[in-house]
Amino acid sequence: KVAFAGKNCSTKDPDAASCYGNAIVIEHKGGIYSVYTHLLHIPDLKKGDEVTHESQIGLMGESGCEGCGVHLHFVVRSNEEGLEDASALFLGTPVPIRGDKLKPR
Repeated sequence: KVAFAGKNCSTKDPDAASCYGNAIVIEHKGGIYSVYTHLLHIPDLKKGDEVTHESQIGLMGESGCEGCGVHLHFVVRSNEEGLEDASALFLGTPVPIRGDKLKPR
């Protein structure tokens, strides 16, 4: 279900480097949250809306860092203390993992 959908910045300056622009946070079962940022538009979803693997939750854009080019920041967070709603965007520092380093379970 949707935990957050809207414009989100960690500072009061929406053009700051720490601005993720239009974003959505999806809460999955088991304490898992997926975060998608720099979307083209604020998602047409609100907190509590149910989504499935077939739901379109947004389109890639460059909101929050105009001029950076179209891209998507995607983060998965799991079982972190205090993780709820928009806090998934700014809790701690995510460590990037290259796709070729991921191992199937």
